[in-house]
Amino acid sequence: MSAAHSTAAQDTAAELDRVSLSALSWLHGHLPDFRLPEDVTAPEVSRSLTLKPLAELAEISSNTLRVSPAGSVQHQLAGELLDFAWCETGQGELLQTLARGEPYATYPLEVYGAFAEAGLRHPQFEEFARFIATTRAWGLAEHEPTRKLALLNVQRRLGVCPGPDWPEDGPGAGIEARIADAYRAEAKFDEAMRRTWLGGLAEPWTFEVHAGYALTHYVFHVTNWGAEPERLPVEVCDHLTLWLPAWLDSCAESELWDLTGELLAVAASLPGSGPWQVPVAEVWGAYARAQNAAGAIAESGPPPAVDVRPVPGSRESFLSCYHSTLVGAFAAVLTAARIRAAAVPPDAAPGLSRAPAPESGTRAAPVPSTSGGGRS
Repeated sequence: MSAAHSTAAQDTAAELDRVSLSALSWLHGHLPDFRLPEDVTAPEVSRSLTLKPLAELAEISSNTLRVSPAGSVQHQLAGELLDFAWCETGQGELLQTLARGEPYATYPLEVYGAFAEAGLRHPQFEEFARFIATTRAWGLAEHEPTRKLALLNVQRRLGVCPGPDWPEDGPGAGIEARIADAYRAEAKFDEAMRRTWLGGLAEPWTFEVHAGYALTHYVFHVTNWGAEPERLPVEVCDHLTLWLPAWLDSCAESELWDLTGELLAVAASLPGSGPWQVPVAEVWGAYARAQNAAGAIAESGPPPAVDVRPVPGSRESFLSCYHSTLVGAFAAVLTAARIRAAAVPPDAAPGLSRAPAPESGTRAAPVPSTSGGGRS
């Protein structure tokens, strides 16, 4: 790598650092909006408006903590966000209560996985999860393929083998049995991968919002949020390398910033040369302009109005941008990490494009329909 390209790569990483630091600072300032109500376990309390934001905070902060440079402000902020989320669950006690109340609900285990991978454990919850995962009811529950991948990934994170294909006496304890269990788990993972929109290599022109989120979550679950890029099948990597540029351009031109951020994280999760396999500089430039001065990023449309400071009870504005801001922080930290770790090809042109966004109507791919669904 030439000195000029090395300098340009470092400049790009520094610009991405500014995006991530601003986003994490906004999230840190809005921690009161992530607090759970005292009656969070009551049936009438919406999980989507209470536990879901906290779960997403835990997942993104855990992975941001993993990829951010030790000693950086981003690393410190991500750790504080994760500690806050863990405290809100009563150090896992809430998840234990929810799991016992709904034994075959998957969300307590999915939420717990982010904490456990960061070293925050609740032994009693894990003991219960290991038991439930061996039941026929758990293994036979029907999930759409991308959600199945999410569940299999968290079970892989925790070393909880999926049922129900065990002998009468359950999964084995010996080394040979454990190896057989591992093969069985990977076979289930491979089967779920093939049944997804991306894993089945669906026609690229069928890309729309729902397919876009299915695509990004396929990559997140298969690679464990960018930690294991080599787990992506070769044909899927080739498909993404070819079509991500068009999908990214289309989403950015349509100002679908939440999905754009997830696709940028996907670009940084590819094996090999990472972000430089896919030309992302111009999209990153547009994405950075979509962030307001306080650090927030709207799910779609123009930057959010700048809030001078968090206003208690202003949940509507918070709910409209917290997820996209979480995604922006993670995507920026992951991309910067890959830039610093990878050798940039000589013909690459890193550096965020600060040119005006392309005029509407000049799309490289069909505009994603917003009628197909949204983020999970």
